[in-house]
Amino acid sequence: MEAETIVLESLLERNRREKEVFEDVFVEYQKLLVEWRRGKQREKELEDTKAKLVEARERETNNAFLKQLQMEVSGLKEEKYEAYKKLYDQEKRLEELREAARTLQEVQEKVQELEKQLEREIQAREAACSELDERQAEKRQAQEERDTLRSENQQLVQRLVETSQRAAEKFNEAIRIHEDAVNMKNHYEMLLKASIDIQNIKIKPEGAFDAEIGGNIPAKVRLRQNAHEGEASAVKLDRSGNMVATCGLDKQVRIWDAYSGKSMHTLKGMLETVTDIDFTADSRHILAAGHERCMRLYDLSSERVKHTLNGHTDKVHACCCSPADSRRCVSSGADRMIRVWDLQRGINSSNMICMSTCFSLCLSVEGGTMCSGHFNGTVRIWDISKHSQATEIKAHSQKVTSVTFMPTGNELLTCARDSTIHLIDLRMNEVRKSFKVPGFRPANDRCRICCSPDGQHIACGSVDGGLYVLDASTGEEKAVLQGKNYHQNAVVSCEWGPMGLVSVDKDGDLLFWQ
Repeated sequence: MEAETIVLESLLERNRREKEVFEDVFVEYQKLLVEWRRGKQREKELEDTKAKLVEARERETNNAFLKQLQMEVSGLKEEKYEAYKKLYDQEKRLEELREAARTLQEVQEKVQELEKQLEREIQAREAACSELDERQAEKRQAQEERDTLRSENQQLVQRLVETSQRAAEKFNEAIRIHEDAVNMKNHYEMLLKASIDIQNIKIKPEGAFDAEIGGNIPAKVRLRQNAHEGEASAVKLDRSGNMVATCGLDKQVRIWDAYSGKSMHTLKGMLETVTDIDFTADSRHILAAGHERCMRLYDLSSERVKHTLNGHTDKVHACCCSPADSRRCVSSGADRMIRVWDLQRGINSSNMICMSTCFSLCLSVEGGTMCSGHFNGTVRIWDISKHSQATEIKAHSQKVTSVTFMPTGNELLTCARDSTIHLIDLRMNEVRKSFKVPGFRPANDRCRICCSPDGQHIACGSVDGGLYVLDASTGEEKAVLQGKNYHQNAVVSCEWGPMGLVSVDKDGDLLFWQ
């Protein structure tokens, strides 16, 4: 309403200003009319004088008087000329005034038309405002109805999800009960078989390594195998220590007898470099991760792929199977995602986002805690049951290449590209010990180190081909296994089990130590 009032006042003010200009014109016009009447009166007087002159000319013949009269007539003619000239100017001015009056009238008519238009627009605006208020009221009502429906829908969805989860939990519980029953049956049969001849639990092949010295410091190479064509990527032992698995750039996963060193299985199917491997808790399957952005779970009895685990959008750097549950594993890749997998169904059960690429993973014995080593030098502790990060420890200044639990479960062994080895106390979430070994330098971003089964020693492979053995308590260098009879290229991974130490290098060689 203020805008309409301002426009109306502006028009009225403009009308008043234009009227004031033309009021002076009308006053001047009235003066000119008075002058024109006077001129007419003077003209009449001149006509009368002329008549008198004619009459005098007829009556008198006096030349002097006639000459005087002629002079008066000449003067009167000049006055008449001036009067006509002035009258012409006045008529011209009058015409201009009339034109101005017509213009003024047009302006007034236009002002009246604008006032009518303004009034119509004001009425239309009031009608639009009224309609807008009605529409807004309808919108608020519709929003309230939408919110009510959305709330009801969310409640229904939540009920459906809860119902589905309860059904899934019951189904999973039934599956677990069945599997537990099968495992108990197998365990009972195994115990029954073992009770027949307890003396023949394990018959070692000729030349096999004595498992009782698994914690002793290696001194020499027991066996050597050329495991892969080209660079090897990782070496892993199964939970029993009877099998060794290796992988490499030749896209193969190979399984070896830990005692005799003989090849047991050659698993194919990976389309690109295999970066990491791990046995399931029951040692019946092995998981392989690689550059093709997926993982494959192999059944060792048939040497076939049981599941192909798709989900990562970039190279997979690490994988780890739960030591307590053969149905669960975790993986990490260059897509900065840590994924938890259900190996029984071959699906991705949950994801955890990390802001820095993870190169190494390990799970605790009970499978509820996960540790990860990252590009930015941090070590993260995760709660698998909650799918969330519990703690972050700034352990190293460069990429963390390896993380592994110590046998006690209370400490974490880490290694990084800054050539340092840390022991982290997981109860205090801080670095308890730090070792810097002269000459030791990790071979790549996934260089794995390990500890002995008794937790007394640490083994780490270096880019110079040496295998360094340290005292886990003091960091003292106990042995450097290096020479022409040992690794001839950078050592990329090592594992220590009951049968002793195994390691692989960039030449693809697998060495069994004693």
